[in-house]
Amino acid sequence: VKIVGAVRGFEEASTKVVFQVEDGTGLIDVNKWIDETDSLASAQMRQEASQDHIYVRVIGQVKEYDNRKSIVAYNIRKLESCNELTYHMLETVYSAEKYKKGQSIVSSGAPVTYSSHSTAGVGFNSGPSAKPSMGMAPAMGGGMGGGGNNLQQMVLDYIRINGDKSDEGCNINQCISSITGHSESEIRRAVTMLAAEGEIYSTINEDTFKTAQ
Repeated sequence: VKIVGAVRGFEEASTKVVFQVEDGTGLIDVNKWIDETDSLASAQMRQEASQDHIYVRVIGQVKEYDNRKSIVAYNIRKLESCNELTYHMLETVYSAEKYKKGQSIVSSGAPVTYSSHSTAGVGFNSGPSAKPSMGMAPAMGGGMGGGGNNLQQMVLDYIRINGDKSDEGCNINQCISSITGHSESEIRRAVTMLAAEGEIYSTINEDTFKTAQ
């Protein structure tokens, strides 16, 4: 999942930092584990996010223990501008409308599929049948599993293979130079969609990515 919210508190231990993040639908714990092999850039992003009352972007996996949801963060960073918050709100509105449209198709008897990263029912205070919350953005664009864009799959595979070779990840310029038959704008558009779907996340800067899984 991907959420954007305000840090309402945090507690740092030797092995992890626990952030309390609020996105307007409720408060949830976000656990970011500390690894001795983390790069300096990753440690710096974690430190910058460890401030009360700032907005952060979180990409991670929802866990549930004793009927209490939390998020294990793959990546957490401070928002660089208010434009990111505005973009995220527009993205979640779009995703909610897409979800409602899909539900109307289901009620009419037509088949519909969702990405494996859809967060329906994963809202902070939601039950199993809840609609997507305004803070957690479901996947946009149908995901990889439903006959998705071939270029997106190529870019995802490239980032998965090459991003694991370093702590920082894979730079988008490597994709552009290595994937032939597609323009730079097409590849950047594919990267944007993959990031919006939660398949990849940025690490040391907005041009360097790792896969979420």
